[in-house]
Amino acid sequence: MSNICKSFQLHSFIKKLSTISSSNIEDSQLMYELHRSKIFIIGFLVRILLILSCVPLVQKIWFIEFIKNSLNSIEFNPWQAHLVNGGDVLAFPYGYVMYLAYLPLTSIGLFIDKYFDIFYFSKIGFGLTSLIFDYGILISISLLLKKYSPKLLLLAYWCSPLVIYIFYWHGQLDALPVCFLVWSIAKLQAGKTKIAAILLGMALSAKLSMLVAIPFIFIYLYRNKRL
Repeated sequence: MSNICKSFQLHSFIKKLSTISSSNIEDSQLMYELHRSKIFIIGFLVRILLILSCVPLVQKIWFIEFIKNSLNSIEFNPWQAHLVNGGDVLAFPYGYVMYLAYLPLTSIGLFIDKYFDIFYFSKIGFGLTSLIFDYGILISISLLLKKYSPKLLLLAYWCSPLVIYIFYWHGQLDALPVCFLVWSIAKLQAGKTKIAAILLGMALSAKLSMLVAIPFIFIYLYRNKRL
């Protein structure tokens, strides 16, 4: 009886292996080619260098200051805590998703900065958070545009001077909502509508301007009614 069970388990395991789709294999190959590229490494090193050496003014006087003030008061509403501590009302015009995403690494940096009485590690934590979502955009775009070569995608997005300037020199936070939006489209393309809806909701919660993408999503759904 045990031999029969073992044979059945082996058969089930082999069956699971055989169900691995060619698209998943292609995705793995795509990711391998993407990460081993010298273009990817160069783009990554440029980002790290800017995070370590640059202090975007908008992050210093508004975004990081907002998180700092939100931690100085025991308030459920971080915006209220920021105002109670004398912060600028225009400092953080984003939603809870944006705040919660940037909170962990920035908080760790603020703690280290307070210990050494400097301003450095908080901006590194803030910059690394942007890098995480920037990288997420690259991966999601790569999965959406599989027919294009990884080199072209890396040159068009990862090494784009405009992207690097906006996220790491000017210090804007568009990486997070764009990341969620593109992943939402990728999941929609894969037929995972519930996950796509959740990701889209997170993108809208982070930055309301992502509403501009909704008409295009409805058009896509209309043309693919099976979803």
